[in-house]
Amino acid sequence: MLKRFAAACAVATIVAGPMSATAGDGPIAGSILIGHPLTGVTGGVTEIAGACDPASPFQGVDGHWVQLAGQTQADLVQTANADISDLDIYFYTAECGFVAGASLATDAIGGGESGPIPAEAGYLIVDAFIGAGAGFDLTLS
Repeated sequence: MLKRFAAACAVATIVAGPMSATAGDGPIAGSILIGHPLTGVTGGVTEIAGACDPASPFQGVDGHWVQLAGQTQADLVQTANADISDLDIYFYTAECGFVAGASLATDAIGGGESGPIPAEAGYLIVDAFIGAGAGFDLTLS
């Protein structure tokens, strides 16, 4: 089963191509091809294979990286397939170390995530826990 998932991710990456994202003015629009329940435990394909790299070819497979620049608030709104998707936000330091205890991860299909960005965060990743074809707008302030 894991081999099938890896093959599907490789095909999805070739079809969708890499999507880069850096925090700036206005919301960041993104999409994630497929959810992966292990994102909340071990990290998904994007989180592991494309760690802290918004330009990774794995960007958008099961997560979407954003490099931060001093923002203190994150607001995520699902814009596509919200009825079947659960998106969460996890934070990483500038050195790509996981920031424990700061995740924005409610168990809610279609719900957005909103909350403070930890001071030590250099990156965040929007992860798809479940679902497919999830679109989102992420506003950082």
